[in-house]
Amino acid sequence: PTYYRPRVVEFLKRQRSGVDHVMLSEPLLDFMEKIKLDSTPALFVFGPDGRLVQRFDNDHAESDDDAFTMEQVEAAVRKLLK
Repeated sequence: PTYYRPRVVEFLKRQRSGVDHVMLSEPLLDFMEKIKLDSTPALFVFGPDGRLVQRFDNDHAESDDDAFTMEQVEAAVRKLLK
């Protein structure tokens, strides 16, 4: 959401990092099938070398209690920043 944009941009500047916005060139469901993603939301954390470090999705969550949390995502990113 646009509400978070200024905070995210400021954080990325402090980390000397950035985010590429990627537009899909194929239908969403085809893309989701290609990356083996059954549901959204999903977050992908990449390391400085561009390799996928961790994928967060709720494909196997049976309830809200099983869903990934932003705290888990933040912990993964903080680990990379050390």
